[in-house]
Amino acid sequence: TTWQQCSISRTYCTPESRRCVCETGRQPGHPRHGMMERVGLAVVWGGLAYTLNHGGVGNDHRVPDALWAGALAAISGMEAWVKFGAPLLPKYIALSVGGRVFQHLEACEWGLLLGSLAAHRRDTTVLAVGGILTLQSLLIAPHLQRVAKYRIVEALTIKQQASPRQELSEAEAAILSAYEPQVRGFRAMKWMHVAFVLAEAAKIALLLVGSERLLGWL
Repeated sequence: TTWQQCSISRTYCTPESRRCVCETGRQPGHPRHGMMERVGLAVVWGGLAYTLNHGGVGNDHRVPDALWAGALAAISGMEAWVKFGAPLLPKYIALSVGGRVFQHLEACEWGLLLGSLAAHRRDTTVLAVGGILTLQSLLIAPHLQRVAKYRIVEALTIKQQASPRQELSEAEAAILSAYEPQVRGFRAMKWMHVAFVLAEAAKIALLLVGSERLLGWL
């Protein structure tokens, strides 16, 4: 099948069927639906952080710190690795889901950070966590996203070669066509994954220190 890029960003069409498939496999209705989702999450979580830090429940910043730490522990500490143990979930699908989840978690974290700063928080906890988040967003996360795309391309290529009579689905073919140019010649740096895990652990530890007296307050 010949794939060509159409006017919708990151969307590919088959000339034969005249149908478009997004990288996510959904029919394109909103070209930037992923970005809009992340912006929406950032706004919601930012508003929540601002409310809790600035005249919210008990006017105590330990509440949003505990909320932030809980979100990180739930995703990075459990969901991120548990899904790979699901026997009916192919690894390349788990990687696709994981990449999307972490992009949206990052948006929530930026919302929490900006909401806290807007509430005039300048304590060590929020500044340190903000510094780590910035490092992750600019350096570590983009590399890990490319690693995930590389593994997805690798898995889909193997699937395509192993089953010549069973063509890839439209969504899989679109993703393969979109990701291949992005990962051509790419070399993964294993230490980046270790750095990401350590950064997540450091953020959780800092946030728990910031909310250590929460139980006493309750």
